[in-house]
Amino acid sequence: MLAPAASLTLGDLRYDTHAVALRLSRNRLPATDRLDVLLPAGVRFEAVPGDPVLLDLDGGEGAELVFTGVLHAVQRRLDGISITARGPAHALAQTRPVLALEAISTGDVIRALCDAAGVATGTIEDGPRLALYVLDGRATALGEIARLGALSGLGAAFDGEGALHVTPYGGPEAEIAIKHGREIIEAEITQALDDAPEPFVAGEGADEAGKPRARLLAQAFNPGAAPDNARRFARPELRTTDDTRAAAAAITHARQRAAQRVRLVTFLLPLAAPGMRIETQDMPDSLPLSELRVEQVTHLLLADGAATTTLTGTAVTGASPGLAELLGALL
Repeated sequence: MLAPAASLTLGDLRYDTHAVALRLSRNRLPATDRLDVLLPAGVRFEAVPGDPVLLDLDGGEGAELVFTGVLHAVQRRLDGISITARGPAHALAQTRPVLALEAISTGDVIRALCDAAGVATGTIEDGPRLALYVLDGRATALGEIARLGALSGLGAAFDGEGALHVTPYGGPEAEIAIKHGREIIEAEITQALDDAPEPFVAGEGADEAGKPRARLLAQAFNPGAAPDNARRFARPELRTTDDTRAAAAAITHARQRAAQRVRLVTFLLPLAAPGMRIETQDMPDSLPLSELRVEQVTHLLLADGAATTTLTGTAVTGASPGLAELLGALL
């Protein structure tokens, strides 16, 4: 029988068997990661907000570092000590950089945004090259990274060590397989009407003669609406028709995935992470799911021994296209 376990480090102290309840939510950007733990009232506790927090989880097959963050709040109650910790995405949300960059890839922009927030980076794909990128301090680094990734057909998420990855699936490149009747406890697929506006390339923006022009990424009010019945969004970062078409295709692809939501509850699965592709085996005919693209992972452990992982995301119908694949499909 597998014995789930958690090891929590708060500042200089480690808690291996003390947690009364523990909930960790890991997400793709722009959502942030959050850890909530309830400790017994009489436990030795010295941590203060700002101290480092680490969490290892073990589903019975070895410990895995699943969270690296900072203690955000401490609440002392009669029934225990409640703590809340935030992941590095919170630092991105608190950072409003001022930047002016020329002839730079979206990947390099994302690295610069992370550097401004003091956030570590892992795998960052480059994406399209931008002629000019300017921030005036109004936008957060968190929102800009999510937006730039979306325009490139990429997603963003943090690994357990606190490093940001920006990849076609939005996290470290990894896959695992789980099976109905073994890890999977609950499963549901929700299909919704795909009636979101359809993006397309409408034309060029104004610029000096002989220079590259910013393309307009237009979005119709209704699918199939004529271009003259559309609201137009200028994307000045996108300097070529190919990049703009790729961005429109990436937005459409993400919208189509979102129309089929998947939720799985499993036994504690520490290896699961946002951005991961998970193969589902032996699913019943009534739930035709072969692969899941994970957007949110929620681990829950209780004092009575209950330990589960909830995976939320979208069904995978094929490889999620990055910029090169999108351009190949368009040319």
